[in-house]
Amino acid sequence: VKDLNNSKWFLNNTCPLEYYQSNIDIVTESYIKNGTYFTEKTLKALSNKKPFLILGDQYMHASLKKLGFELFEELFDYEFDSQPNFEIRYEMMMEQILQYINEEPKKLSQIIIGLKDKLEHNYELLKKIQRERETLFADLWNPEEDRTISDDKLLNILRSKQNDYIS
Repeated sequence: VKDLNNSKWFLNNTCPLEYYQSNIDIVTESYIKNGTYFTEKTLKALSNKKPFLILGDQYMHASLKKLGFELFEELFDYEFDSQPNFEIRYEMMMEQILQYINEEPKKLSQIIIGLKDKLEHNYELLKKIQRERETLFADLWNPEEDRTISDDKLLNILRSKQNDYIS
């Protein structure tokens, strides 16, 4: 996918209407242990400018914050994010969700309207990271060369570029 506009077209044409009618995205990531790994599930919430909670590995939200994304402390207490035990982390996250179950959707929508700047910041940061990634990989390979790179080389390049994401 070349850019977020194409990605957004895909998401707009593949997500059910109920996704857009909901106020909050509950992201169930693919992995719940052994490292922070974001998939299209998290990217969907960011690219659609939706507040979200991630059910995934420990420190998923802290990792996003470290990358420069803004969290939604107005809506959620992220204490669950540091919980090492998945079952306890799950229960703590559910408490954050359940506080809104009986809430009037229009009231929650008004709170989310106040998050517009954070949602826009996250979207723009996602676009910046995507552009950086495309540039990074374009710079790595000469079309005439073998398109392989060692994990160590890639990790070193990504680490050298890390500060670009949060500036």
